Amino acid sequence: MIVEGIIRTATKIHVTSAVDSSAKINAEGQIGAEDARIPLSRTYRTVAFTPGGGRMEVPFFPANSMIGRMRRAAVDMIAQSLRAREQQISRITYRGISCGAADAKPEMIGLLVDEYAAYLKDPHIGLFGGGKRLYESGFKMFDMIPVTQATIEAGMVPVDFVDHMAMLSTGDTARAANRVTGIDVIHRRDDLMDGVGEEIVATISDYDGLFGDMKQEAVRKAQAAAKRAGVKPEEDEKAAERASMSQQSAREYIVPGVPMYFKAALKKRLTKEQLGIWVLSLKSVFNTNEFGGVSHLGYGELNLTDVASNVILHGNETAAPLFNLVRTGGVDQLEVGHPEAREAVEAALEWIANVTNENFESFYTASVQAPASDAKEEKKAAKGKSKETAQEVEQS
Repeated sequence: MIVEGIIRTATKIHVTSAVDSSAKINAEGQIGAEDARIPLSRTYRTVAFTPGGGRMEVPFFPANSMIGRMRRAAVDMIAQSLRAREQQISRITYRGISCGAADAKPEMIGLLVDEYAAYLKDPHIGLFGGGKRLYESGFKMFDMIPVTQATIEAGMVPVDFVDHMAMLSTGDTARAANRVTGIDVIHRRDDLMDGVGEEIVATISDYDGLFGDMKQEAVRKAQAAAKRAGVKPEEDEKAAERASMSQQSAREYIVPGVPMYFKAALKKRLTKEQLGIWVLSLKSVFNTNEFGGVSHLGYGELNLTDVASNVILHGNETAAPLFNLVRTGGVDQLEVGHPEAREAVEAALEWIANVTNENFESFYTASVQAPASDAKEEKKAAKGKSKETAQEVEQS
């Protein structure tokens, strides 16, 4: 089964890239310029090559983040069921079902036929994979990619969705958008340095000493910034500007209104329970609607109307929208609408309602017997015994 569709960003989307920790911009927002001094937190990006030899940086929302959110949504449903029946799971099991493995050392011994059959049928691990043997996942999630001329030409987005391409304008002046990111510059204000009211000052026991120390630190930073930039001592204004820039930081984001291509591929072997858990988990992630970081500042929301209208489940019998949009208490929420998905959800909810610790332990806890290591120890012991026997013969 394929699930795909176009979802527009409703607010800014930022997922911090770990490979650009030293990126900086200047006062004009230019990345990597000679006078760049403001630290920039870049969002996830990849490179797309177009048939004409073009090279374009493409921001995206990573599939790994989506899978992690879905896995934790499934854990929440399971935990609620266990609590309702006053049951518990071990710490190792919780780590396994929430992040895929209990530790970083998977077992490399052979997979038995009956164990493989049990893994395939299990509603949770058969869907998400992982475990002590690194079982295979039952679905493939793709990065969410902006629909632009470059991503269509590069084959990252199917040409069928060309009508959704991000445009800078409409009508006769319409042209494709090449850049779909923006940058926020954040100034870190310090009320103690900027000056506060007498009432606040009166509550700080060592304000005079603190203020003096902070002024000295500001002067030191200004002098250091001036020295790095080759600013002469008499150019106080430039030095002050650079000191001001040292109190700033910046954040790159995907701008609101950008059409994003969503795609997931579900394997044919999935059971009804597995499909149902997948759908319920995805619904929970969309309804939470916090993609990426800085959600406390309103970042990370997608257009749920687009999810309901455009995200299609190509089922075994019907291709139709996976979700319906309902408004409850002034909040938009998704409900499962596809007939095959609804049937699968019922089966999943029944399994979740009766799940126990035993359903997980065998997949996440270490095996009682480790044939490979046991054989190694037996061979070592036998070798030592043979050596002792040879020495006894030689002495006699």
